[in-house]
This record gives sequence, structure tokens and C-alpha cells, in this order.
Amino acid sequence: MNPDHSSRPTARTLAGDSSWPRRIGSCGGEVPGPVVVAVCGIHGNEPAGVVAARRVHDDLRAMKIPLRGEFLAIGGNLRALEANRRYIEKDLNRQW
Repeated sequence: MNPDHSSRPTARTLAGDSSWPRRIGSCGGEVPGPVVVAVCGIHGNEPAGVVAARRVHDDLRAMKIPLRGEFLAIGGNLRALEANRRYIEKDLNRQW
């Protein structure tokens, strides 16, 4: 699976440039509150979380929903996403 992410900004990784974004998106309300952080793409062969987080972010902005707090989505394992592999050196899911 290789979703169309050509319009997204690139991020610098340890291995070089990646077409997958480190910062998927963020939005916040004017009222302080909790921060919800979504870390997406921990497994490079499972990009659905990145796609879903982008959709949530875009919908929150488009609908102009008044938020209390902040929503932040970041890309996790950019090198693995770029390679469409579960992991590069270590399975991050086994490191907890």
C-alpha cells in the first residue's frame, strides 16, 4: 500500500529525506485543555494510522469544530514507512 502523500511536506530522517511527514498536523482551540497526541506509522508497513490522522486533522479544520485543548499527530518510523517495511532495525512494538 502506498497512499498518495505527494502534497505533504517532507521530513529529514537519520537515513535522509522521507516523503512521509514527521508532523502530520496539529490544531487547537482557544480554550486550554488536554493535548491528544497520535503517533502514527510505528510499523512502516501499516500506514493506515497516518492516513486516518491526516483525515481527522483535515476534518477538524474544515468543520471548524471549537476545540478545548490541542490535537497533534506525528509520524513515527519514517524510514520504515518509506521502505514499506514493519521496521528497519528493531520492531518498535517490542521495545516497551
